[in-house]
Amino acid sequence: METELQAAINMDMQNSKYTLKDNKLRLNALELGLDGSVAMPGEAIKTDLFYEVQQSDFKNFISLLPNIYTESFEDVQTKGKLSLNGYVKGKYIDDHYPSFSLEMKVENGMFQYPDLPSSVNNVAMKTSIKHPGGKLDEMTINMKRLYMELGGAPVEMSMNLTDPMSDPYIDAKAKGKLDLANVDKYYPLEKGQKLQGKLDANLAVKARMSNVEQERYSRVDASGNLSLTGFNYKSPDLPNPVAIKTMQMSFNPRSVTLSEFKATIGESDLKMNGSIDNALGYALKGDMLKGSFSLRSNTFNTNQFMTESEREASSSKEESPDTGSYSVYEVPANLDFVVNGKFGKIIYGDTKLRNVNGAIIIRDETLKLRNLRALVLDGQINMDASYSTKKSKTNPAISVNYDIRKLAIQKSFKKFNTVKKLAPIARFFHGKFNSNMRLNGQMTGNMGLKMKTINGRGQVGIPNAEIRNFPALTKIADKLNYNQAKELKVRDVNASLRIKNGRVHLEPVTVQQNNITTTVEGSHGLDQTLDYTAGTVIPRDELGAANDAVQNLVASANIPGLQNAMPDNLAFDIGINGPMNDPNISVSLNKSAMQSSTKDMVQEQVDQAKEQAEKKAREAAEKAKDKAKEEAQKAADKAKDKAKEEAQKAADEAEDEAQKEAEKAADKAGDKAKDEAKDNAEDAADDAEDKVKDVFDP
Repeated sequence: METELQAAINMDMQNSKYTLKDNKLRLNALELGLDGSVAMPGEAIKTDLFYEVQQSDFKNFISLLPNIYTESFEDVQTKGKLSLNGYVKGKYIDDHYPSFSLEMKVENGMFQYPDLPSSVNNVAMKTSIKHPGGKLDEMTINMKRLYMELGGAPVEMSMNLTDPMSDPYIDAKAKGKLDLANVDKYYPLEKGQKLQGKLDANLAVKARMSNVEQERYSRVDASGNLSLTGFNYKSPDLPNPVAIKTMQMSFNPRSVTLSEFKATIGESDLKMNGSIDNALGYALKGDMLKGSFSLRSNTFNTNQFMTESEREASSSKEESPDTGSYSVYEVPANLDFVVNGKFGKIIYGDTKLRNVNGAIIIRDETLKLRNLRALVLDGQINMDASYSTKKSKTNPAISVNYDIRKLAIQKSFKKFNTVKKLAPIARFFHGKFNSNMRLNGQMTGNMGLKMKTINGRGQVGIPNAEIRNFPALTKIADKLNYNQAKELKVRDVNASLRIKNGRVHLEPVTVQQNNITTTVEGSHGLDQTLDYTAGTVIPRDELGAANDAVQNLVASANIPGLQNAMPDNLAFDIGINGPMNDPNISVSLNKSAMQSSTKDMVQEQVDQAKEQAEKKAREAAEKAKDKAKEEAQKAADKAKDKAKEEAQKAADEAEDEAQKEAEKAADKAGDKAKDEAKDNAEDAADDAEDKVKDVFDP
């Protein structure tokens, strides 16, 4: 806007009074005359000013409209009369304002741009702004009528506002139907702009703010509808045209309802419905605006919302997060919105996310993602995140809590700048990984990550992967003359990570490959430097040609007995320090482990010799025992036979003696005596048999 001031000021420095007479202020083609005085004798400012438009031609007023005050302005055809005047009178101090007024009236206005076929006709407006002096709450704004015909389509509105600071009362109406395809027939659009669609609005509101805030909706009169169909807008400033197939909104005392919204932007499609509460309070006093929406999309391509320069800036920011062309987005304090979204596909750069579900919450100067779920890079991600400008408007606070399953490591490294910074070693991993992590930190003033503020903790699991072309492994393999160490297969590894001030700390994790066991721990920084130690145990026969290198390590280790008692498994300490692409490697034998192994090996040999001696002694003892047992058995058998013989002889003799006695008795006592003698003989035989048994079974 062009401005010019022609001022003749009489300055009374003694009384601090400045008098203006016949002054002119030009705003484009509109000239205002300004007369009166301003005095500052103390803290208060005393005013007595009057202003009035110098011309009554409506043409001068429309020079304030955008895109009209150009070189061809003189060719604009106009009709109609304008009157505009007002005053400022009284003192201004603290929250006490002088009285002031503005009266504006347009009658029978018309204007037509050169080379355009249609015009804006029958422009009529009557507006009055008044303030009696004192607090601003005494001000009234009354636009009794604003009417015009845009290419033949009538548009009419009015508004009356009182008590604007304490408890605003508004009475407003708006009504009109527009065919947006006709706009360029009476108003010049910028080169390359195209506009289509039909807008139909009929809105009315009559309400006091306190009734809205206290939900006394029976005292609030708000009604109407707004519809937009077949809308299409194309501009060089937009990468893709915006097309709204239909939008239907209705208004009531409680809320504004969006019953239907269908749109496409390039290849992106959007469907939305929902409602907004407290729209009136937000518009009049900046009160909290609440809303709840459901958003659906088959395809949402974020790339189509950026111009070429923005995409280049995004790419530059990706490479250098501390520099870029972005500025902090300040989350409004008076918004409370919840948007539940469901997307078939989201495209960001060359990354595609599928089956995306989640909620976007704007509340308490914080933007949150809740329960975000998506399929990406051959895997799945579940995430909660937040971005807040509540505590700092220059360094927004961020937090991320994610759970990742089966993501491709190489693709993640290439696609995500955060992975490049926090896990640079991922460049050499080929496979998939799982991870859960909690992170928090800050962003820079141009929306990059402030990496040194990043802190967090989590786990990374690698079910199956290979490490290839990692300079550290290559150097370790060269140190040991063991080429198999240049590539490492990783299976079923679960590592715990801790991130502090942007440095990633790996807690001890053990990796098993065939017969080789390695335990790694340490950290790496945002400057791509490594500080790791590894303890690895390798079977001696696995090293092969590396034994020469091992012999040198053995000699330098100076471990007593090691050269004569080399264990089957060799334990190494490995240090990895310095730049990731060219690290410094140190390799040495683990003295403690090797001393223990040597001691164990010597002890094992002693134990083996002792066991052999004990075995021979046991065998000799067994032989002697067996021989003694055999001799004893022979002696026992001989004694047994002899005792048996003697027992039988004694039994026979006893029986003969008994027989003789029996015969004698028989002769004397008959059959009874004979029987008793026989019994005695049998008893004697039994006694003899018992004696024999006692010999064999003592």
